[in-house]
Amino acid sequence: EDFDLPKGRKIMVTNPPYGQRMGNEVDLLYSDIGDTFAETFKTDRKYVLLSEDAPLRRLRQRVKQERWVNNGPIRCRWAELENRKKK
Repeated sequence: EDFDLPKGRKIMVTNPPYGQRMGNEVDLLYSDIGDTFAETFKTDRKYVLLSEDAPLRRLRQRVKQERWVNNGPIRCRWAELENRKKK
């Protein structure tokens, strides 16, 4: 894939914590990450590595493309995200 971006554009790649390490805080963290994606990286390419049980819906981003991978013993997905359209 070609990673040449127009001037001023960025790529955000993140692997936020998930599972037992986060407990009940995971929903709030993912909501905050989604807000940052929507406000700071609204026109940029965004990728996130999540476990299969991570609350992807809390990011409030549209999945543009997704690939399933193993991160050690953990089944995960690489997701390319884009902002949801405002209604």
